[in-house]
Amino acid sequence: MDTMTPSAKKPKSHALSAVMIVGLLALVVVIDIKRRGAENQLAQVTMRLEQVTGGNTAQNLEAAKAIIAKVSKLYKIPSDVEPTVATIVDVDKLRTENDFYKNAENNDVLVVWPEKAILYRESENKIIDVVAVSIQAPAAGAEGTPSSAGASSVRVQAQQ
Repeated sequence: MDTMTPSAKKPKSHALSAVMIVGLLALVVVIDIKRRGAENQLAQVTMRLEQVTGGNTAQNLEAAKAIIAKVSKLYKIPSDVEPTVATIVDVDKLRTENDFYKNAENNDVLVVWPEKAILYRESENKIIDVVAVSIQAPAAGAEGTPSSAGASSVRVQAQQ
C-alpha cells in the first residue's frame, strides 16, 4: 500500500507544474531575445547590401544626376565625363585610410572623375575638399566603404 495520502502528492505536483511553467516562460523569453537580435542583424545586413549593390538603380541614377547638378553650380565639372557619385557610410574607416576624408562626415557625397575627387556636403550645399586623384578599383571580393549611388565603387587616393 501507498503510505502517501492524496493530499501529500498535490503539493509536489503543483510545485513541479510551477517549475515547468517558469522554465517554459524563461525559454520563451530567451528565444524572443534571440529572434529580435537576428531580426536586427538581418535589417542591418539588408541595408548594407542595398548600399553596396546600389539598391534601386533608376532612383540612384536620378539622385546622382541631382548631386552632380548641385556640385556643378559650385565647381566646374568637365562636361565630357560622367562622374561617379558615392555616399560616405563609414567615415571613420575612410579616415584611417586617407587624409582626404579628415573633414568628411557620414552622408557626405564623393563626386569622382578620372582627374579629381570632390567631397560635397549636401546638407550645407558646400564643397568640403577637392583633390587630384588616381582611381583604383577595389580588390576582388572587397567591400567598398562608399556606397555607390549610380556607378561602381571607387577607392580615391589623393596624389601628392
